Amino acid sequence: MKYHPECYDKKLFLKVKMSLIIIILYCCKYILVIPIELQIVASGKSQFSFILPESHWFILLSLPPVLVLLALIRRRPNVHKIFHLLWSNSRFLLLVSIICELLLVFYYETMNNSYTISYRFLLISAIGFLLLTYILTSEYLKDLFSDFPD
Repeated sequence: MKYHPECYDKKLFLKVKMSLIIIILYCCKYILVIPIELQIVASGKSQFSFILPESHWFILLSLPPVLVLLALIRRRPNVHKIFHLLWSNSRFLLLVSIICELLLVFYYETMNNSYTISYRFLLISAIGFLLLTYILTSEYLKDLFSDFPD
């Protein structure tokens, strides 16, 4: 065994850590936040809106992590091969989603034509680079995404 015995389930497959679930949910944030916010705005409780004209691009960036989440939910023996394919490519899907989000946020930040940097940009960039570093360097994630119950 490469990892501590507690990292394996009864069938000796690697367990999904909570950190990966948090990363996936963070990458799905635009799909998770917008319906909640639409409900708040529709109820008249708030006039402020997070939905920007460019929100549809951010929602598109949340689709690959949603596919990873579906593969995670269906991660058990005797499922359709598409979930196996999604799971084995999940690391790539998360990386593409984060990199594209960083590029898109940078693009909209530079389109602002002001010579200041917003806190939103700094926060998203810092979190994005931390997640990129973790996903690229974690041996556990590499092994987890190559491990699928058959």
